[in-house]
Amino acid sequence: MKDLKSWLDQRGMSPDEAGKFFGKAAGTIRNWRSKGVPKPQQDWVGKRADQYESSISQQLPERLTLEYSPEQFDKWNQAALDKGKLTRDWAVDTLDAAAREAEQMGLYNRGHAAPPALAREKDPDQKN
Repeated sequence: MKDLKSWLDQRGMSPDEAGKFFGKAAGTIRNWRSKGVPKPQQDWVGKRADQYESSISQQLPERLTLEYSPEQFDKWNQAALDKGKLTRDWAVDTLDAAAREAEQMGLYNRGHAAPPALAREKDPDQKN
């Protein structure tokens, strides 16, 4: 991976978060961000970035399925109608608002922390 800066920017990942994910100091990430990833480490960094993408796509399905009672649906539908929205649009807006509120309260950090289940491939520069 040559353009780590763009990759980090697209994910909103801070040097501290990226450092935890790549197993490097935040200062190293800042250096890579400004000067580029050194050639010997580009393949390893690229593989780690691919692992991140794979883990995120596995964690975030593109479909949300809800089971609800007729009474629950009637409540949701009425709330949507009160806002002049379709139920699905009201639900998405409500979930987005709840996520923003949770983020503001510090309950999560936009999902950019490294997933704990990722297997770590050894960095070629790292000593045993």
